[in-house]
Amino acid sequence: MSELVRLSLSLEQDLFAQLETAVADMPNGNRSEFIRSLLRNHLAAHDWHQQSTVVATISFTFDHHAPHINDRLVALQHDSAAEVMVSTHLHISHHLCLELLVVRGTPKDIAHLEAGLRQLRGIHHVSLSPAILGQDDAPHHHPQE
Repeated sequence: MSELVRLSLSLEQDLFAQLETAVADMPNGNRSEFIRSLLRNHLAAHDWHQQSTVVATISFTFDHHAPHINDRLVALQHDSAAEVMVSTHLHISHHLCLELLVVRGTPKDIAHLEAGLRQLRGIHHVSLSPAILGQDDAPHHHPQE
């Protein structure tokens, strides 16, 4: 374990109150660990955007009765420079579906796919979750045989 360094920071009272509420909701209620976790997540996300090839999940909900939505979803995924490795479709209700994509590509290509999904009429919500990998765990491209 590294040597600890003390850090002092100033926050507005409202922001400090929100921090205290968030820390209280944590299992261990430790303010320092909360800040360390936020910092690690921020740095990992920044590192993800600097990689040449990355992996992420994109989840989205949509009304499957929206005109031509299925054709547009398929076209967008097939035309994307990001590779859709896995697609899972769930029926949430009579009208609402949830789809999960595992994608691989450049951060820019994945962001472009995410933006394309957001622009489709009938899409309700889109969420991108970068897969933060260790430095030695960069994704390898396995050509289809």
